[in-house]
Amino acid sequence: MIPFATPKLVIGIAVTMGAIYSADQFLASLEHRELDAQARHAYSNGVSLLRDGHNAQASEAFRTARSLDRDNVSFQLALADALIRDRQPDSAEDALSGILDKDSNDGQANLMMARAMDEQRRYTSADSFFHRAIYGTWPPNTEGQQINARIELVHWLVARGDQKALLSELILLEPLAASDPRIARELPSLFQQAGATSRAIDAYRRWLQVNPADAEAYAGLGQSEIQSGNFRAARQSFDRAAELKPDNAAWKQSADVALNAMEMDPTPRWLSSQEKLERSTHILALASSMVAACTAAQPEDSQLLQKAQQLIGEKKPAVTNEAAEMRLDFAETIWNTRPVSCNQAPETDQLLSVLMRKISQ
Repeated sequence: MIPFATPKLVIGIAVTMGAIYSADQFLASLEHRELDAQARHAYSNGVSLLRDGHNAQASEAFRTARSLDRDNVSFQLALADALIRDRQPDSAEDALSGILDKDSNDGQANLMMARAMDEQRRYTSADSFFHRAIYGTWPPNTEGQQINARIELVHWLVARGDQKALLSELILLEPLAASDPRIARELPSLFQQAGATSRAIDAYRRWLQVNPADAEAYAGLGQSEIQSGNFRAARQSFDRAAELKPDNAAWKQSADVALNAMEMDPTPRWLSSQEKLERSTHILALASSMVAACTAAQPEDSQLLQKAQQLIGEKKPAVTNEAAEMRLDFAETIWNTRPVSCNQAPETDQLLSVLMRKISQ
C-alpha cells in the first residue's frame, strides 16, 4: 500500500481502472460486431454469386468471410462448395480437411469431400466419403439430408455404371418409398438401371396403384416388362401410356414392338412344333437379313449366313423341337456378329433385341 494513499484515492484508482476496462471491452465488442457484419456480408454476397453461377467470384467472397471468422463452419463449407463448382477440388479438399480434422463425422463436410474426390477421379475415396456422409451427424432439423446423401450416392453409382453397388443402395432405400413419394416415383427406373427387372416391375406397380394417371410410369413399366420377356403385359402397359398421352409416338411404336414380339416369341410351351419351327425360321431370316445389310455381306461370303440361308430355304424341314432350336442358335450367333453401329432398321433391331434376350434367358 502506498504510504500516502487514502481510501478516497484507492477508490478513485479502482473506478478509473474499471472505466478503462469497460471501454476496452466495449471497443473489442464493437470491433467483433463489425468483423462479424463484414463476414456475413461477404458470405451473403458469395451466396448470390454462387446462385448466379459466378463460382470463382463466389469463392473469393467466401474466402473473405472465412478469413474474418475462421470458426464459422458454414463459411468453410460454402467455400468448399464454390471451389468444387469452380473445378478446384484440391483447394476444396484443403478447406474440408480442417473441418473433418475437428469432427470426422460431420455429414455435410463428408458429402462435399465425396464430391471433391469424384472431381479428382478418386472414386474409391468418393464412395467412402458418401457413406460417411449418410451415417454421419447433421445439424438439427436436417434429417432429410441423410436421405438426400444416399440419393446422391445412388445417382453417382448410376453414372459410374456400378450395378452391383447400386442395387445394394436401392434395397436400403426401398423401405423409405412408402412414406416418400419422391423416392417411390424414381425407384422403379433405378431398379431397372441396376438390372433388377423384377424389382422394377413390382415398384412400378406399387406406384401405379396410387398414381394410375402417370403415363410415364406405365411406359417405364412396359419397358421393364418387355425386358423381362412378358410381351403381352408390356403391350398393355404401352397402350395405357399412349391412351393417357396420345401424342407420344414412341410409346405407340413400343406397343407395336411388344405385339410383334408376342406374335413371334418361339418360347411359349403351348406352341405346336410346327408353330415353333415357323417362328424360329422367321427370326433367323430377320437376323440374317439385318446382319447382311449391316456388313454388306453376301451369303457366300459368310459360312454362318450361308448355313442360315440353307435352313431358311429348306423345303421340308423336320418338324421337331431340335430343328427349331437349331435355327434359334444360328439366329443368336449371327445376331451377335453384328457391328455395334448396325442400325439399318431401328424397329426391327428393337424387335430382334427383345426376342434374342428372351431366347437367351
